[in-house]
Amino acid sequence: MPETRHASNFKVPFSIGEIITNKILYTTFKCACEGGVRYSSVYQLLVLVSNFVDPRHTGGKWHDNILYYTGSGKSGDQDISKGTNKRLLASLETATPIYYFEVYTQGQYTYRGQVISAAPPFQRQEPGTDGEERKVWIFPLRLQKS
Repeated sequence: MPETRHASNFKVPFSIGEIITNKILYTTFKCACEGGVRYSSVYQLLVLVSNFVDPRHTGGKWHDNILYYTGSGKSGDQDISKGTNKRLLASLETATPIYYFEVYTQGQYTYRGQVISAAPPFQRQEPGTDGEERKVWIFPLRLQKS
């Protein structure tokens, strides 16, 4: 049986603004090696990534110090009761630690800090990768003060 550690014991070894590789990210957090929402069952935490250079990832947009993070699903209506959208919602509701990274240059992950809920998730209309309008889930987040 794999060892489970608690997020309260996890200490981020990076400074805010530090740039790391994806391999360092997923080996440090013991999470998935790809995707925008990556859960670590070892540390019981979540890693969020906004990748602004990969068109397959929508990530989030900042406005007035709030990150409006778009849920998962590239076409058709997004479902908040399944997959990584469900995982993100549950993490926000249970105060699971969420660590946030941004990618502006391929392969360079900038650590922005820990994020928490800024408001309840909401839906809005946006085009999918197929160009069709659909409902997406938006998760308003803000950086947690140290």
